[in-house]
Amino acid sequence: MPNSEKEAKKYLAKFGIPEGLFSKWKFMEISGSLWLVSNELVKNNLFNPQTTGLRLLHITKHSFKPTSYALQFLAPHIKKRICTVNTDELLSLLNGNSVKKAGPNGYVAVSYSGHIIGCGIIRNNILYSQFPKAIKNALVELLKCNI
Repeated sequence: MPNSEKEAKKYLAKFGIPEGLFSKWKFMEISGSLWLVSNELVKNNLFNPQTTGLRLLHITKHSFKPTSYALQFLAPHIKKRICTVNTDELLSLLNGNSVKKAGPNGYVAVSYSGHIIGCGIIRNNILYSQFPKAIKNALVELLKCNI
């Protein structure tokens, strides 16, 4: 099971994210995920928040799964593993369907209208949404305003 900062940076390099980008942060393993936390974070024993940073990667049995929020945060630096969808494809994904998309097997950053909107997974040229419910709901509302 992967869990080291070095392995995480190597994994994120697959998206074109430079390792040096993370110099301002530290990685913390919390509840089966790697979180990106400010180097300046001071632990306070009187106040124990549930979260202390951005959940970056879920640790899986064999690798990592990037979170949609992390991909949105890192969007300006993502240069690889981008899967662009049009409005019809996005609506299909939001409705729980898959869409035919050529691309590398594994997790991808889903892009719509020039913006990274979340995580998807491609298996045998089929794209599946990995968006959390909150992002799905927000995207549905945004699309209603634009249609």
